[in-house]
Amino acid sequence: MKKILKIIWNEFIFGGHLQCLGVVGVVYVSSVFLQLEIGWKLLVIPYLIFYPIYANDRIEGIITDETENEDRTRHIKKYLKIASRAIFVDIFLLLILLLWVGNFTLFIFSSLLLIFGLFYPLYFKGITKKIYLFKNLYVASFFALVTFIPLIYHHYDLKITTLLLVSYIFFRTLLMQCYLDCKDVKTDKSIGLKTFPILIGKEKALSFLNILNIVFTPLFLVMISIFYNTLFLFFLFTVPIIYYGHFSIKKGGYKGYILISSEFFFWLILMLIISNLLV
Repeated sequence: MKKILKIIWNEFIFGGHLQCLGVVGVVYVSSVFLQLEIGWKLLVIPYLIFYPIYANDRIEGIITDETENEDRTRHIKKYLKIASRAIFVDIFLLLILLLWVGNFTLFIFSSLLLIFGLFYPLYFKGITKKIYLFKNLYVASFFALVTFIPLIYHHYDLKITTLLLVSYIFFRTLLMQCYLDCKDVKTDKSIGLKTFPILIGKEKALSFLNILNIVFTPLFLVMISIFYNTLFLFFLFTVPIIYYGHFSIKKGGYKGYILISSEFFFWLILMLIISNLLV
């Protein structure tokens, strides 16, 4: 039983499922933010879009990640055939679900996210060899675009206040990616990627990220509270997660990186709890 639970846990952490649930968290919170109806199809679609993206990224990074992500590389290698087949099954299920929903704009938007996500490790990640922070901006833009899935799903008109949430998600994802780059400094340097920690050094990068958290997170919270009081409390609850992750990384703990990368997953859990309490 212990062995089975360990396999499930490793797959959850290393197989990209944690991050996929984080994407679902972004969609869920965005829907609450916009006061839109939340159905199971709306939540399954982003999961199915992002699982092939994360699984493909893990598979493509087997060689380069072996030095600093030994446990993840070992797990991916062990279940490589299953993961490869799961990608094709996932894409098939996504196409079926999108056709069932019958929203042409959503079909195109989701397909473009999937295609550009799959091309990320093959082409776009390499652009970071020429342009500093490109991959961070690319991934942050991807997560920000996820915010539009509920709007397209419900044919909802874009409002100025929506851009506030989009900006916050972009900001949080950008910082998240910069934190994760601190873990991969040796690997990224060996393949010539120009990441933020490589640009100014790991310790300086962590200090600068902490300053950005201290300055801009309260600013966003105040702006959000002007329009949505209940969401202010929700985002306030996420602050301890951010700072605990930061100081855990400062102490050299790998768990800090897992916590930082799980931020949007905690959004999902917190919002589910708050939603049930308010019912």
